[in-house]
Amino acid sequence: MNKRKLGSFALFALLFALWLPAEAQQPKKVARICFLGASNASAEAIYVKPFRERLREIGYVEEQNLTMEYRFSEGKVDRLPDLAAELVRLKCDVIVTTGTKAAAVAKKVIKTIPVVMAFGGGAERRGIIASLARPGGKTSRG
Repeated sequence: MNKRKLGSFALFALLFALWLPAEAQQPKKVARICFLGASNASAEAIYVKPFRERLREIGYVEEQNLTMEYRFSEGKVDRLPDLAAELVRLKCDVIVTTGTKAAAVAKKVIKTIPVVMAFGGGAERRGIIASLARPGGKTSRG
């Protein structure tokens, strides 16, 4: 699957996870998307920038109806569990992982927030998901 198709799939999954029925009298909810990556911010920019641009195209604008939090382990995989726990404490609506290392840690640490593995390969082979057809995982929020 090429990066564009994978990115589109991840965006669809993310928007599905954020979708909530709206009531006429309720104030607009500001969506909180959190990123968890195993490398550093400059290396992750190749994924983050087009993702943010696409969100903007479909009406999600930072500081208006969207906040984004980023946590990168700077290549230190042992930092990923603490960073994932920090994102959980921030009460993210969805956590987007970049890379299989971050996705594997997210599967172990994050129990109540939807996680989207946006970029990475071999998720089925590495046991991160059950299968591409039925990935399984978190379905409840807490």
